[in-house]
Amino acid sequence: MDFTPYEAEDGAISAFVAQPLQHNSWGTISQKGVIIFRLSSEKLLAAMTPKGIGDTIDEALLLTGDGGFRTGVAPQSVMNNVPSGLVSAAKAGVTGSQMVEEAGHEVFYSFAPVDVFGQKYLLAIGEEESSVLASANALAWWALIATVAVVAVMSLAGYFVSSRMTRPLIALAGQMNRLTGGDTSFEIASADRGDEIGAMARALDSFRTNALEKERIEAEATVRDREMAEERQLRDSEKERSAHELEAAVSALGTGLHALAEGDLEQRIETPFTASLDQLRLDFNNSVERLQTAMQRVGENSTAIRSASDEIRTAADDLSRRTEQQAASVEETAAAIEQVTASVKESAGRAEHAGALVSRTKTSAEKSGDVVRQAVSAMGEIEGSSRQIENIIGMIDEIAFQTNLLALNAGVEAARAGDAGKGFAVVAQEVRELAQRSANAAKEIKTLINTSSQQVKSGSDLVGEAGKALEVIVAEVQEVNANVMAIVDAVREQSTTLSEINQAVTEVDKGTQQNAAMVEQTTAASHGLASEAQSLTDLLAQFKLGATLQSAAPGRPAEDRPASGDPRSTRAAIAQAIKSFPTRGNAALQADDWEEF
Repeated sequence: MDFTPYEAEDGAISAFVAQPLQHNSWGTISQKGVIIFRLSSEKLLAAMTPKGIGDTIDEALLLTGDGGFRTGVAPQSVMNNVPSGLVSAAKAGVTGSQMVEEAGHEVFYSFAPVDVFGQKYLLAIGEEESSVLASANALAWWALIATVAVVAVMSLAGYFVSSRMTRPLIALAGQMNRLTGGDTSFEIASADRGDEIGAMARALDSFRTNALEKERIEAEATVRDREMAEERQLRDSEKERSAHELEAAVSALGTGLHALAEGDLEQRIETPFTASLDQLRLDFNNSVERLQTAMQRVGENSTAIRSASDEIRTAADDLSRRTEQQAASVEETAAAIEQVTASVKESAGRAEHAGALVSRTKTSAEKSGDVVRQAVSAMGEIEGSSRQIENIIGMIDEIAFQTNLLALNAGVEAARAGDAGKGFAVVAQEVRELAQRSANAAKEIKTLINTSSQQVKSGSDLVGEAGKALEVIVAEVQEVNANVMAIVDAVREQSTTLSEINQAVTEVDKGTQQNAAMVEQTTAASHGLASEAQSLTDLLAQFKLGATLQSAAPGRPAEDRPASGDPRSTRAAIAQAIKSFPTRGNAALQADDWEEF
């Protein structure tokens, strides 16, 4: 569709719209004609400039997609030379607006793309700038007049308000300067006002009151500082005297502690301290004396511990060797039983697998029997359906025969009618041929149905024989399944028994291993005890314990020898050693002075 000059209408601008007419006959589409409508430019102009708009819209243009003028209302210069901005918008197919200069005046265009029966056009509406901006200019003048009036009123109001507020503010500024200089001997003016100036005056009065309170507090602080200086001088002299006494006591204690750190438990502090510190000297001397006594008794007990630990170590070594041999024997027995148990478990697993296979075979055979029975039933149903089809075919054959007779009678009647019945005779002949073909097809179908019935009957007999054979197989498979399940139960019971035996042997092995570990720990503890006893003796040798009770000399450790003698004598020696040294140690620890220490 496009608007071009139409010669039949004296070159009037017109557009034509065509629509083909098609006929659909049972899926076959055929062309029957074309409907063509003519659209004149006057109709388009009426749509572009509707009634009532001509008074406000100056120009209306319809441009093609490439920017060519088609129709519209505009000066001839615009029709001959379309503005470049509108041409670009038509080619781009965009919506917008722009100002275009025409014959010395500005025209405001608004444009948008339109689609007319698939043809792309651009519709542009133009109006002169003076018409567009008339309302805006009038509004601007009214706004200017209102602004001037408001400014005049605000200026007068500001003058009166400022004259009322500036005088009190100037007075407050002068008072603030006096207060900053330290002058507090004046009264604040305007403090009784209820506006913001009154609030400022009251705040300034609070500052003056705070300044007066600050002067009073500073005077009191000066008096307190003088009194505190006198008290501080007295305390400093007392602290200096106490410091000299404390320094002498600390020096004496430091000397004593240094000697104690060097291992000298015989030294004492003989020089008395001041009355307040002399109890510290007495406590130090008593502590060193009790520590000396305790260390002497620890030395005596360490000798007994070392002797007993040597005996315990020898017995523990012998017990450890025997326990290791027993653990090795039990471990070998457990390993052998575990292998037998694993073999029986594997046999049980294979037997269970065989039982599962036989069970699945039995299930499959039973399902096959069901399938055969269903097949026999289906064959019977097929045979019954074949007989029904034979009856239907017979009925079709009879219908075809009757149709043939009717067609023959119709042909005879048509022959009697002469030329008027020729067409009917042709139809009767076609019906006879169709009835004959139906009869022949029915006979062929009947023959095929008879053959199929015989084959179905033969298949049904074969399936019945297969079902009987499967029933025999199912019975035999069930018997085999019962035997295999009995074997599986027996093997499972054997596996359970061996598992219990294996578990019992494993528990014995675990207990033996734990005993061996405990014996090893006991052996290690006995060796550690002997080593610690020797270390304790060596440590006590570093102390200076006095002339009457010296620290025990390091003893010779017992030789590591196998327990070749009577075990009862070894146990008796251990018991005697254990019974002897705790008694002496407890007696030492039960002393009253040690408990107090």
